[in-house]
Parts: sequence; C-alpha cells; structure tokens
Amino acid sequence: MNDLEVKKAIETALKKFPSQPLAEAASHLFEVIGYTSPRRLKLSPNSLDQFLATFAQGKTLNYQYALPDQ
Repeated sequence: MNDLEVKKAIETALKKFPSQPLAEAASHLFEVIGYTSPRRLKLSPNSLDQFLATFAQGKTLNYQYALPDQ
C-alpha cells in the first residue's frame, strides 16, 4: 500500500467506530496501521473499577485526564 492508500484505510477504519463495538473497531484500526495480535483481554465486568484492578498495579488514576464519568 502506498501512503495515500494507507491514509484512506485509516480514515475508513476511523469512520467505522460509531457503528461497531469499540473493541472490534479498535482492533481493525490497529490492523490497518500494522499492529496485529490474536491476543484479547475481556474485562468482566467491563467497568472502571475492574480496569483499575487489572492494570493500575498500585498506581493512582489521574481523574483530570481519565474522565471516569464518560
């Protein structure tokens, strides 16, 4: 793919975000830009608290940037 084709593929992938589940749209975007992996992690429940329990590793969340209510 040349640069223009890559840019168009990225644009197309970004436009799919509103109509697809977030994980699916994000995975596709990463594939378009060359990052692929069969590995997936599903949080259950899919919540801020579960995310922090899984990834925070003793660090605190900066609520100014995290926008947890969104």
